[in-house]
Amino acid sequence: MRPVLLLIFALWLAGQVPNAELERLYRQDQADREDFDKHLGDQKWFAALPERDAARLARIREMARKGELQCPKDYSRAALILQHGAMPDDFLLAHVLSTAAAIGGESDAKWLSAATLDRYLQKIGQPQIFGTQYSFQDKNPWTMEPYHEDLLTDGWRKLYGVPGLVEQKKQLDEIRRESKENK
Repeated sequence: MRPVLLLIFALWLAGQVPNAELERLYRQDQADREDFDKHLGDQKWFAALPERDAARLARIREMARKGELQCPKDYSRAALILQHGAMPDDFLLAHVLSTAAAIGGESDAKWLSAATLDRYLQKIGQPQIFGTQYSFQDKNPWTMEPYHEDLLTDGWRKLYGVPGLVEQKKQLDEIRRESKENK
């Protein structure tokens, strides 16, 4: 390989190194989600979770504003943390970042791109379009509504790594069944 090509390749690789601080924030975020079962009944732990999330979200927004997210893995990690936000802009930024990650080759980011768009749409009072979001309120059964399930075909869902409508309905039935069993 010519020296110039080696230099270009080395510079390209340098831009592909994930942000170390972001990796730490990502691991913390995921550990909090994996620890739910360990902390059932621990009101203090659950009360502190929104504070931990808020601190991570603020830092991710700052990193995005300052251009500190440099590679597809950074975009994907940041998007997943933002997916745990509360504001429409959290989900919209997560959608942009996860889409950029998918374009950059992060295959798991395709599903995240769909999920962040669905969550954003729901947060602004519009129906989801991919079918990635399940929710319940009070004693009502689990639902995917509001859901504009006719907008996309199962082919589009598959392209984004989202199950088709028949599989989604099976998953919803299973979630409802498990919910009844756990009461």
